Amino acid sequence: MFQRFLIIIHIVFLVLHPLNGVQASNGEAVSIEDFIGTWKGEGKIIVTWCEQKQLAFELQIDSDGNVSGKIGDAHIRHGKIRLNNIIYRWLGNKKYIINTKLLNYLIKKEKIKRDSIRIFLDFKKPFLTGGFHTSGSKFGGKEKMIVSGNSVKLVKIMK
Repeated sequence: MFQRFLIIIHIVFLVLHPLNGVQASNGEAVSIEDFIGTWKGEGKIIVTWCEQKQLAFELQIDSDGNVSGKIGDAHIRHGKIRLNNIIYRWLGNKKYIINTKLLNYLIKKEKIKRDSIRIFLDFKKPFLTGGFHTSGSKFGGKEKMIVSGNSVKLVKIMK
């Protein structure tokens, strides 16, 4: 009975709590304005069949949460940053997700092409940190398999 009560309280909190600002892991409030701008960095590719070991990121985030730019050799199409599901966050997952379609090769030299990528991020001032998974299958090697990575570290470029 007590568990049901807690669940109801959490659902009410989720409905009433504004999602445009959340608490960062260090307790500071984070708003969409903190994300607006150009972010650059790289992440470590962790699949063994890929010769390239790092993937470059250059993301531009606007005030509506739209994301453009490049990941590896691919151009971002229809990118969007959003707050991760509250239940996933309670389970220890990253606070933010960027979903985007990709145009052209992700890694041109190796002819690795994927349709989309999902980037999981936390905001740890002054960095966005996390990991990624592309579209693809769990089997099939370089031609079809998901490209995964961790140790993504992006820094905001000040102009």
